Amino acid sequence: MVVGSNTTEGHPISALHIKQACRRGAKLIVIDPRKIPLANDADIFLQINPGTNTAMFNAMLRVIIEHGLVDDKFISSRTFNWDAASRTALSQTLDEAASITEVPANLIAKAAEMYGSSGRSIIVSGLGVDEHEYGTEALLSLVNLSLSTGNIGRPGTGVFVLRGQNNVQGACDMGCLPNVLPGYQSVKDPFIRNNFSERWGRDIPDWTGLNSVQMMSAAIEGSIKALYIWGEDPAQTHGNTKNIRKALSSLDFLVYQDMFMTKTAGFADVILPACSFAEKTGTFTNTERRVRMLRKAIEPLGAARPDWQIFQKLSGLLGLESSFKTTSEIYDEMASLTYYFHGISHKRLGANGLQWPCINQTHPGTERLYTNSFPIGRANFSAIPFRLPSELIDDEYPLILITGRRLSHFNNSAQTRRSQAPDSSFEHLDMHPYDIEKLMLAEGQKLSVSSRMGTIVMTLKAEPAMKPGTVFASFHDPETPVNMLIGSCGDTYTGTYSYKYCAVSVTTAAE
Repeated sequence: MVVGSNTTEGHPISALHIKQACRRGAKLIVIDPRKIPLANDADIFLQINPGTNTAMFNAMLRVIIEHGLVDDKFISSRTFNWDAASRTALSQTLDEAASITEVPANLIAKAAEMYGSSGRSIIVSGLGVDEHEYGTEALLSLVNLSLSTGNIGRPGTGVFVLRGQNNVQGACDMGCLPNVLPGYQSVKDPFIRNNFSERWGRDIPDWTGLNSVQMMSAAIEGSIKALYIWGEDPAQTHGNTKNIRKALSSLDFLVYQDMFMTKTAGFADVILPACSFAEKTGTFTNTERRVRMLRKAIEPLGAARPDWQIFQKLSGLLGLESSFKTTSEIYDEMASLTYYFHGISHKRLGANGLQWPCINQTHPGTERLYTNSFPIGRANFSAIPFRLPSELIDDEYPLILITGRRLSHFNNSAQTRRSQAPDSSFEHLDMHPYDIEKLMLAEGQKLSVSSRMGTIVMTLKAEPAMKPGTVFASFHDPETPVNMLIGSCGDTYTGTYSYKYCAVSVTTAAE
């Protein structure tokens, strides 16, 4: 079951595996507001109304309960809070869900029966679930489906959350989060802090830092005076872009470390040129926790350096010397302090890599998590009722804008727009032909696209894959800053902007 992921364009290698599984006889359910390419391979396609994921997942859970498809043994022995989650699901009728999601009740029931009765079902979830005002809640309600049917911890089961960029998993594993050290070890734990402090020769702070959304707010307020931004382009890729640029302008000092000049680089006081993947050695980690070697293919160009060398040089200048000569030595230090990685080293990775947890030098790695237990003992069901988005369409803003990826470009396109790809033209606004006719527009027209946050100009393109009442654009093109339109609300838990639901209007643009 693929939910909220245009896998073919956003994660094409994963999409190939899904198509191969279909050719071997697997059933495929696709849930998305757009008729994405994978919908053509699907046994069931649910063209959901944007912002209604939780209503859909609760409705499917209701069907699973009513049709006796729950795994009672798994629920009783491996989970808790089932009664609350099931009551919440049963409090919404199937007809109510159909009205909210704009998907026929019989199709919802058919998809739920197919998922719940297969014996082995995998959920592939994308940013179309996460990047909503209630994205965290929707993901928890999606996990309920996996837990209720015992579809976790066994071959051919699980919930796979596809990330926005390659090696996001690896970055999080290494502690690039505000509340943990490598291996997801809490900075609040004094024993863990002491281990790192003894090795590094410096005290580790016992407080949780800010996430990127909070940092930008702090910069505007003046409580953050300087930022060091590495390998990210928030001035283009973050929502509420106007506010992000205000934050960057408010800083006293900004260091920017990246491969190319980007929109964010324009705000920097110092720019440090970093290497591409081809110019350095290290590791990448994918969504199945497989750590693999990245081997240098060419020498760094110009003044560019591998990131670790830049960090080590700056660390020394700031008074904390280190003597690492290779990335292998750095990895070994991390692994020695991190239980999940004790058995992983560059020497052991070979051609196929290793999956963490890998707890000693003879451990083969862990192919599958949660086969016998969960980190907290039992898995927690979440009672998540459906809530309408705070920002709704109305007469002034009657369309829902969904943002996402195009196959020909990657993230902020800092790399891909420098290629000679055949489909590297400027960004356009996808709209269903029905809406184009209804609004008396014409394909190829220049439109002013406005939200409650701002206005940009885009060229209109007819796209039958769209659901009427919705429009789509990517954020790849720096000359068409689509994320200027995003940002009136964010996820309660993470602050992530609602990139997949933004009320907009369109009018013919003035010359």
